[in-house]
Amino acid sequence: NKGVQQSDSVSVDLKANGSDGPISVAHNDTQIELTWSSENAIQCETFGDWTNRLQPINGQMLVDLSKLWLFNTGEKKYTFTITCRGSGGQAVTDSIVVTKSAKVYDPVSVDLKINGSDGPVDIANNIKGIELTWSSENASSCSTSGHWGSSNRPVNGQMTKDLSNTYGKIIVGTGIIQYTFTITCTNFAGTATDTVVVNKLPEAYGSIAVDIKANGSDGPVDAIYDSTESVKITWSSENATNCSASGDMPIWVPYTGTHGGVSVIRVKRDYTFTITCTNPNGSTATDSVVVRVGTPTVDLKINGSDGPINVLVDSEINIAWASVGASACSWQPGVWFTPTTGSKKEKIRDAKTYTYTITCRNTRGTSSDTVVVNGVSSLGLEPNLKMGPEFSSSISSENLENQLASLADIVSKIAQQIKDMLK
Repeated sequence: NKGVQQSDSVSVDLKANGSDGPISVAHNDTQIELTWSSENAIQCETFGDWTNRLQPINGQMLVDLSKLWLFNTGEKKYTFTITCRGSGGQAVTDSIVVTKSAKVYDPVSVDLKINGSDGPVDIANNIKGIELTWSSENASSCSTSGHWGSSNRPVNGQMTKDLSNTYGKIIVGTGIIQYTFTITCTNFAGTATDTVVVNKLPEAYGSIAVDIKANGSDGPVDAIYDSTESVKITWSSENATNCSASGDMPIWVPYTGTHGGVSVIRVKRDYTFTITCTNPNGSTATDSVVVRVGTPTVDLKINGSDGPINVLVDSEINIAWASVGASACSWQPGVWFTPTTGSKKEKIRDAKTYTYTITCRNTRGTSSDTVVVNGVSSLGLEPNLKMGPEFSSSISSENLENQLASLADIVSKIAQQIKDMLK
């Protein structure tokens, strides 16, 4: 408990600014008044934040707090203790705590301008110098960074910056050169920062355009499947400074020319070729062309004919086929083991109609061709060509001459038709 401390008949009472304490004082209060009084004491000694060790048994003094902590900004506590002794060696002590509040700072602020603007600031390509001005409030110090370098600056100032000897950041695809200027000011309350960006614009360019073609066409362009016949990809551009190509063709590489070409062979699926061009103004143009697999074709012939044809039973026929742009062919659905070009022989064994169909395919689709073969027991006899009733089992002598003449005519017709078929 604060107050007079007694040991036998010795006592002492310490006060700060007339109070037993603890007490608080404002940060800008530089001194306090300490007073003490004792009874039956012959000696008093002080401890803590006193400036003198020995004190009279009763007294008063002003304490300069600023000398006790020269660089004080935060809260500070001071302790003052006094011990007094009597003639018999009895001792009594009293203490008091004084709290000095922290200094209150106003928040710091800073404002940076370039050419009188908060930015971003756009300047022409031929401009070399810019004007930087800054002002701060409640700042104790300022420093800069970015494209004017790391340096301490006054809390308020102005300067001219020559950009011709400063390397800015190039914004890819735009041609803009960018410079960043930052100032940071501080005090014991905190930090404030301001930044202004300067964009040096590129030279002016006209409207950008690009055109890509396959075999001179905007596409889509059909190519023969897996053929060594090349497809020519070409492109040209206007007002472009850089072009890059993309696409899924394995041989395609990123060409960067604003004009160029490449040949494509052995096309086995559909491909898309894209060219993208840019200029320093930030303009972009893109064009694409598609090269795709063409539909296959196939031509089937039997005995050199597209059919239909008549063939004598037990005769052999020649079957030949040729395809263009096919990856496989089949005589039966789903069985793709037939060569894309070939020939074979077969025998016609029955008097009936035979239908030969070959189908060829690739990644684009399928194509078919058909030839019809009629197996016949005799060639050239029309269905109504029969021996007349005059060819009876009993032939009279009167009409025998006529019967033989009719038979000779029939044989002549058969012989002529056989000759026609063998041509």
